[in-house]
Amino acid sequence: HAMARAIFALPEREFSSAFLFRRSLLDAMPFRSLPRSATLLPEILYRARRRGARLVTLELPQRPRLAGRAKGGQLSVAALTFVELFRLGLLVRIDEARGARRTV
Repeated sequence: HAMARAIFALPEREFSSAFLFRRSLLDAMPFRSLPRSATLLPEILYRARRRGARLVTLELPQRPRLAGRAKGGQLSVAALTFVELFRLGLLVRIDEARGARRTV
């Protein structure tokens, strides 16, 4: 989270819980995150802030995992996420500076 917060200048401390977004906001965003990557949510939060969306954070208690296993702690996953965050940070800034909107 610290890397994504720094690259996208996000004030949110935690962004891996539940989120609700207006469909109209998401429909206007040209997503650059790769499928199955951990970068989609930071991208949405950055683009939403740039577009003047009002974001409200509600703290949720963290609970221990009951099933499955975490994959983010694997070195290969962390390295791919690191590279993807930098790639995405550059692309998203270019998109937003140009006023990019999703084309359907």
